[in-house]
Amino acid sequence: MKNITYYNIHIYYMNKYLMILLAFLLINGLGSLTTYLVPSIPKNKVLPIVLWLNMILFLALFLPSKVASFLTI
Repeated sequence: MKNITYYNIHIYYMNKYLMILLAFLLINGLGSLTTYLVPSIPKNKVLPIVLWLNMILFLALFLPSKVASFLTI
């Protein structure tokens, strides 16, 4: 099984997918909870932030974890 070494912590690929799934649930849950608990905040202020964070998580699924390895010493 391949793993990623990040700041001396080994992150396995399945663990990466699990963390992204949990972050997706947390972000969307907090976004919907925010509009429910604070109804004075307009949804057009919360929705772009939630969508932006969802896009970052979506890109984290498909972009490679190691790029430009020739730049490392």
